[in-house]
Amino acid sequence: MSRSWLYVLPAIIYAATFSILPMVLSLSLSFCNYNPGSGLFNFVGLNNYLDLFNLARFWNSLAVTFLFAASAITLELSLAFLISYLLSRETKLTKVARVALTIPFMLNPVAVSYDFKMIFDIDYGPLNFLLKKVGLPIIKWRTDFAFLTLLIVDAWQWVPFVSLVLLAGILSISPAIVESGKIDGASELQIFRYLIIPQVSNLITFLILFRLIELLKLFDIVYVLTGGGPGISTETIALFLYVTALQSFNLGRASAASVILLIFAIILGLMLMRVMRRR
Repeated sequence: MSRSWLYVLPAIIYAATFSILPMVLSLSLSFCNYNPGSGLFNFVGLNNYLDLFNLARFWNSLAVTFLFAASAITLELSLAFLISYLLSRETKLTKVARVALTIPFMLNPVAVSYDFKMIFDIDYGPLNFLLKKVGLPIIKWRTDFAFLTLLIVDAWQWVPFVSLVLLAGILSISPAIVESGKIDGASELQIFRYLIIPQVSNLITFLILFRLIELLKLFDIVYVLTGGGPGISTETIALFLYVTALQSFNLGRASAASVILLIFAIILGLMLMRVMRRR
């Protein structure tokens, strides 16, 4: 009998312990009313799901999450395409810039969030200090422009990663393809649109799926910078789960919300992959 399965046994144990088992427990808990503080535990069937469907705050958190994900992915891909195309030229400056791009996404998101919290501070932040120096009114970044502030912070940290992945794809394209386009009289924009983008379409799919998964779990920068405010205008689904499970101690409802989120994520992922395959 072959013992080759022993080589994948550690991976199977890891997946079962940290992925499959928690998923099963979460699904089971979603059909129960469980409050660890009071010790309440009873089976309630689909009540948690029905309560969520009638809860405006839950739908708001889903809407904020998907709106933020769509905005962040669009912004990051647009900026990353520009940066990666500029860095595809071999110069001393671009080599230094490529190394520098690795820094933002290697930093801890919580530390980055606290840095930007100080930068965007109303009274003592350097950004408002500069605005006052040039005679402009100060801006309440984390309240009046909370969504935009979160978008800026997320883009600052993740645009470099997306840029480097796209840069790797662009550099892997045969120079003959680009040269043939130039010989045929194509402009830089036409070469980029009709030659480069199709060549890296698989990478684009990967990046959209990767960032979508990450953004559905977005918690740290929201918790630090806005706390979901003003009100619940920037409350993501991850923050909603935190509040429901660890502040309200309603673990059954939180589990049901996580199951619904998983279903939405799977459907979106499958739709995206189907669209990209057709293209």
